[in-house]
Amino acid sequence: MASVLGNKHANIINLHLVHRDGSFMTFQVDIEVHDLAHLHAIIAALRENDLVSSVERT
Repeated sequence: MASVLGNKHANIINLHLVHRDGSFMTFQVDIEVHDLAHLHAIIAALRENDLVSSVERT
């Protein structure tokens, strides 16, 4: 996840481990983006990553 965010030039401003169950972890991540298109590119890249099970914008 951090590699994807770094490659997309997103700034992590807050990272919170919400839940951990064995090797599965749920994070809440606040990121700083340039605009809506940048956000959509980041979400798409995260969803394409095999290690990321889901991505939600809240």
